[in-house]
Amino acid sequence: MRVFTLLVTFFAANAALAQTGEQEYVSRCAACHGADGNGGERGPAIITRLQARNDQQLADLIHRGLPGAGMPGYDLPPARMASLIAFLRSLRAPRV
Repeated sequence: MRVFTLLVTFFAANAALAQTGEQEYVSRCAACHGADGNGGERGPAIITRLQARNDQQLADLIHRGLPGAGMPGYDLPPARMASLIAFLRSLRAPRV
């Protein structure tokens, strides 16, 4: 029973992180990369690129941005960065 409680707590915490991260994504990223991360009018799809980076590399990229490609950097507090990354990890490529 204790393991079950720990698992429920873990998944609830991750779901809350992803929900907050979704808000970060919508306000900062979706206009360019699309609501689902599969690209938009101003930015490329990021779905396939996410798996090529670990969480720290992804945080560094978000922080630095890609100025030469038109992507601004974002200086987010650690908790908000973690929630954004948790949401990004939840994105999936569309099924064909």
